[in-house]
Amino acid sequence: MPTLSTNQQILFCENSIIKPQNQLKLLPPSVEGGGAARPRRRERFHTPTNNNGEFMKSYIFIGGEVDKSVLSSPIPEDALVIAADSGYDNAKMLRYAERCDYVVGDFDSTMEKAFCSRAKIVRVPAEKDETDTQLAINIALQNGANELYIVGGLSGRLDHTLSNLHLLETLAKAGVSATICDGFNRVRYLKERSSLLVPKSEYKYFGLILTQEKAKGVTVDGAKYPLKNANLERNNPSFAISNEVTENFAMVSLKKGGLFVIESKELSK
Repeated sequence: MPTLSTNQQILFCENSIIKPQNQLKLLPPSVEGGGAARPRRRERFHTPTNNNGEFMKSYIFIGGEVDKSVLSSPIPEDALVIAADSGYDNAKMLRYAERCDYVVGDFDSTMEKAFCSRAKIVRVPAEKDETDTQLAINIALQNGANELYIVGGLSGRLDHTLSNLHLLETLAKAGVSATICDGFNRVRYLKERSSLLVPKSEYKYFGLILTQEKAKGVTVDGAKYPLKNANLERNNPSFAISNEVTENFAMVSLKKGGLFVIESKELSK
C-alpha cells in the first residue's frame, strides 16, 4: 500500500463519493436484491482554485498504456490535475506526478509506493459501484471543471475501455467537453445538433462510430471523403472509417443521433 507524507489529507470514502446536490450522475446507483438503492455518503473537499476562484479545465490520468506524445502542449498552471490509481504511474512517467491535486482509487494497480505531498488522497473500497475513472471525473466536476482531458484508458481491459467511452457520451450530454487520449488514439463524443473540429495533426486518420442505430444529417467538410447531410446506419460501420483531414482542420456536424469521433495514428510497420 502506498505510504503518505504527514501533511497529506486522506479522505476515506465508503461506497460512493462526491455527490453534491449539483453533481452530475454518471451512472445509476446499484440496487441490491430488488430493494432500494444503496445510500450514498456525501463528502466535502477542500477545493484548490485558480486566480478566478474556480477550475474550468481538468487533466485526469488513468491506467492503460500511454505514449509519451499524448500531451501536445504543457498542462496549464491553473488546471486541476487528478490521477486515478495506476494513472498516477502515467502521470509520473509524463512528469506530472508532482502536479496532482488529487489521487483517487483503491490503489490495487499502481506501482507507486508514495504520492506527491500536495495531493489529496481519496481512498475507496475495491468493491464499489463506480470505476476509479468515474470517481476522478466526479472530483473534477465538483471542483467546477467543464473541460476534461482524460489521459490513458484506451488499452488493457475492453470493459473498462468501453465504459470510459460511454462516460464521454454522458459528459457531452450534460454539457461537459471531454476528450480521452493515449497518444495512439484520441476520442470525443459528438451529440446531436452540434459540430466539432478535427485538426490536421499527427493523428492521420479519423472515423465516426455510431452510438445509436442511425445518425442523421452527418456533414464532413475539409476531409478526403466529405459527406453532405448523410444518414449513417450502425449496421454499416465501415462507411465512415479511415477518413483523412485535407485542410487545416475538418468539420464534423450532426443533426440527430450520436457519434464517437476517433482520431488515430498510423501504425508503425
